[in-house]
Amino acid sequence: MGTSDSSAFKDSARSDGSGKSDIYFNNSSDGAKHGHVVQSTNSDGSTKYHFVRDVEGNTYVDEWVD
Repeated sequence: MGTSDSSAFKDSARSDGSGKSDIYFNNSSDGAKHGHVVQSTNSDGSTKYHFVRDVEGNTYVDEWVD
């Protein structure tokens, strides 16, 4: 399991005006594998997760609604 002790190597807002951010993460033992989170902020300040995949390729949230 490589997700433990992972850190983000890219965290950026999307340029498409959706208000979503992409976060990519891995750690030194992951090699080329990486996890990916797509998130946005709700009007009440809470975080909404649109997509979450760990470095092993397991997808936990997949809400691709445009």
